[in-house]
Amino acid sequence: MINVMIVDDRPLFREYLRTKFDWEKYGFRICSEAKNGVEALKKAKEFPPDLLLTDINMPLMDGLELSEKLIEEYPDMGVVLITAHSEFEYAKKALEIGVCNYIVKPFEKEELILTLLKLKDNINKSNEENIEKKSKEKDLLELLIQQLIYREEIQKNEELEESFSRLGISFNSKAFIAAVIEINKKEDVSGENHIWKNTIMNIIQQMFEEELNIFVISDYEGRIVILSETLNGDDEFSKDELSKLMKLINKHLDFNITIGIGRCYKGLKYIRKSYLEGVNAIRYSYEIGSNKIIHYSDISKKSKEYVFYSAETNELILKYLRNGNFEAIEKLLNKLYKELCRVKAENEFIEMIYKGLLSLLFSHIYQSGREIKDILGDREYVIERTREKDLNRQLETLIVFYRKAIEFSKRFKNTRSYKLVSGAKKYIKENYHRQDLTVKDVSKSQYINETYMRALFKKETGMTVNEYLTKVRLDKTKEILKTTEYRLSDIAEMVGYNDSSYLSKIFKKNIGISPSKYR
Repeated sequence: MINVMIVDDRPLFREYLRTKFDWEKYGFRICSEAKNGVEALKKAKEFPPDLLLTDINMPLMDGLELSEKLIEEYPDMGVVLITAHSEFEYAKKALEIGVCNYIVKPFEKEELILTLLKLKDNINKSNEENIEKKSKEKDLLELLIQQLIYREEIQKNEELEESFSRLGISFNSKAFIAAVIEINKKEDVSGENHIWKNTIMNIIQQMFEEELNIFVISDYEGRIVILSETLNGDDEFSKDELSKLMKLINKHLDFNITIGIGRCYKGLKYIRKSYLEGVNAIRYSYEIGSNKIIHYSDISKKSKEYVFYSAETNELILKYLRNGNFEAIEKLLNKLYKELCRVKAENEFIEMIYKGLLSLLFSHIYQSGREIKDILGDREYVIERTREKDLNRQLETLIVFYRKAIEFSKRFKNTRSYKLVSGAKKYIKENYHRQDLTVKDVSKSQYINETYMRALFKKETGMTVNEYLTKVRLDKTKEILKTTEYRLSDIAEMVGYNDSSYLSKIFKKNIGISPSKYR
């Protein structure tokens, strides 16, 4: 829906514009009205317009000055000047300040509608471009931050600062601290955990002070990670905000959280160290209980030694997974479970480690673009194995699952088929918004014929090209529904459909609920 502001010093003309047209029918909504430019500027702060419909001659501030000020504030805003023949010179002047749409009185209703609809297309296109740009910037930022917490060999601080600078981010103190949040909730059977996690991440982003650089992401094990620049350079990580967050969640939601906080370090390249300390602090909860804020610096040396399953262990496992070194993983798993037996670890701690190791594998499979069911078995079977309580059977499950993942990866990773399908997936993700996208286009992008592409894609992924395209479009639809207030008709255009009713129908068929209920 395009938000329209009407500005004219004559109440009757404002009423005429407001009531003469069926605004919503054409995708517009009157967000505010004003009798002059001064009043319009104030209202624009409360109700930012996508489109300004204004008279030229008004008291206090005319339409030209108003347009110039609002265009400076909202560069993508559309403007239509309503002018009389005697004011035509003003209209020409308007071109110089970036206003290129005007309508001369008296005008026909249809003439105004056509002018507005033309602007609507431009505004929608601009909005889509902005969304795409922000989405790419967000992806790049998340990738950069994940490199900071996962890579052992990291760039120099100056190079990292330059990478952030290219995304428009600069730092003041250059001292950083990490907090890691683990959500303790009963087993998720409907996908709601993912929605709640995103909600909590959004709340966190809004809670912290604006002058600080705060980055909130999800790590591969599904925990929420907060990386913060700290002005004081100490280990006091926004204690009040985190306590407030914990109370809020305990009061209103049916689960609790455990927060582990690392120590403060100077320099971007040490963020990883603070993150790993935060992870280890969470693992200490087996001893003191969950639903607490745990500072790594408060853990005794003896307890740190007991928490022998560290984040570094995860890093080793991921490294071996990427290298296809099953022997090293098997050796590490056997050593880990032998130690669990030796120290007679408590059941809660064992369960945490077991599910952590499974989660690590699931994340790796997901990140490599594969489906868990294709490698490990159907959903019910996998879920059943995650509930295993016996140590020996846990170890057996882990060894079987990790072996299957590595064997599958070796079998398909370097084949021509895998590379072609990976290229096709990449092309679809980059072009899903095109309404005219076809299997033929996807085939051409990989320089193979359409029939071969259909057969190859089905064999490699278990779904057709069109089924995958639908999945990508629906994933994007869910993302937009969760993060914006766009109408379904606008979303349909963004994800490559020309009919919102068709999107609604296919959404309900695949997701199980309507788009409005999902939102």
